[in-house]
Amino acid sequence: MPRLDKDLKEGSIVRNKEKQKRKKKREVLKELLRKNLKDWNKLPKPEGRGTPTSSSKPPA
Repeated sequence: MPRLDKDLKEGSIVRNKEKQKRKKKREVLKELLRKNLKDWNKLPKPEGRGTPTSSSKPPA
């Protein structure tokens, strides 16, 4: 029976590590998004009614 307790404890440690990894990834992605939005807001606004993607495409 002690083996079962050890397995359960190891399983919870693994799950905890996975949770921490996901939390860290979420924090990093949120920070990147914040930075990206700040950079995006600094861009000059396009003139006219064109979308930003259509105005940035080179002529064919």
